[in-house]
Amino acid sequence: MTAPVVHQGDDVRLPARLVVASEPGTFRRPAPDASAGETVRPGTHLGTIETLGRTVAVTSAFHGVLQGMVAFDGERVRIGQPLAWMHALDERTAS
Repeated sequence: MTAPVVHQGDDVRLPARLVVASEPGTFRRPAPDASAGETVRPGTHLGTIETLGRTVAVTSAFHGVLQGMVAFDGERVRIGQPLAWMHALDERTAS
């Protein structure tokens, strides 16, 4: 008799995270601009997307260290396009 298969689901332990565009439009970086090496938390403002006469905030969903902005100010972006790259930190162990 064989043991039942137990599925644990996804367990991604990669520290790299991307913040992606939720809307198509024109990406605008904030002033002052977020810079590489800056620690960001969920909700940190990383820019805006101007689309169809409205402005949509771009915020981080992760806690981590910003490695760099991938999109340029004024760049036309599509849904899912990377805007920022960061190295995620574990909230439980970070100070």
